[in-house]
Amino acid sequence: MTAAIPTRALRGAVLGLGMIGRHHARLLQASPDVDFVGAVDPDGDRFGSVHDPAKVFASPDELL
Repeated sequence: MTAAIPTRALRGAVLGLGMIGRHHARLLQASPDVDFVGAVDPDGDRFGSVHDPAKVFASPDELL
């Protein structure tokens, strides 16, 4: 019998919420295997792609 290896959820973020980034954000938030930590876009979330507005940051430094 093999011992179970503990796993942690993959953490993901998106840099840029433009044409492609907003779709990446949608997919990461929908994935049960990913802990979506946020998105960075200096213009904010103009397409409403991120479910939690507190997870939208203006710079990578703010996200980190």
